[in-house]
Amino acid sequence: MAQKILIIGLGIMGAPMARNIIQSGFDVNVCDAQQDVLNDFEGLVHAKSTKPSQVACHRNVIITILPNSDVVEMVLLGKDGALRQRRNQLDIRHNPANTGFDEVCNWNRTR
Repeated sequence: MAQKILIIGLGIMGAPMARNIIQSGFDVNVCDAQQDVLNDFEGLVHAKSTKPSQVACHRNVIITILPNSDVVEMVLLGKDGALRQRRNQLDIRHNPANTGFDEVCNWNRTR
């Protein structure tokens, strides 16, 4: 299966990581809370949005580069969260320093 990646969080670490993944030839969507950051990816990605749910469709890998577990939970499970519309299994990559990630993994296993 081809890797179709959603990268959430395009800050100091996330934007360079996203560019490296894009330059490696992967099919990438991006999401960030700041529209001006997303504008830097115009023409480089399949889709971009400030709402994770709008760019999570047909993605089988989600990479989050976010400051803490509360933000991770919000962008994955919140009202406009990336996992809200999903019905298929996916691979979630995260910063292992984030605590509280078990809730997201458990939610993913029940789908």
